[in-house]
Amino acid sequence: MKFKRAQVRTTVRRPFVITAGLRVGYEGGTMYHPEQARQAIKHWVEARATAGQPYLTGVITECWLAYGHGQGRTANTGIEPAITFAGDTSVTALADLRDEEIEAILDNLAAHLGEALEQLRVEIAYCHKTWAIEAVA
Repeated sequence: MKFKRAQVRTTVRRPFVITAGLRVGYEGGTMYHPEQARQAIKHWVEARATAGQPYLTGVITECWLAYGHGQGRTANTGIEPAITFAGDTSVTALADLRDEEIEAILDNLAAHLGEALEQLRVEIAYCHKTWAIEAVA
């Protein structure tokens, strides 16, 4: 089998990473299995593709999330299982979208993942930016 460079235009690399913990709450909560996170991402991709909406493709990796919250004597740290979904925006399907549109797609996927895993925060990195989305009461 031979390969050649695909006939697509070259564009600026636009990497992304979404990180979500698998434990509900900070200590002792329900623990989701990485397969549940994978299925949530798969369902999100399928729903958007079926609806004709732009979607992201990438690699899902199981990892450990080290975190801290608070300061001084009330500071608390921990480590919990997590997943990351990382990739680059498609040079064929998403090349014409502005960064703001890609950020909205990332927010949408992160919110879907956060809801599926009952997370209070989901971290997002895109190109040179980073932010988090948070659950609202």
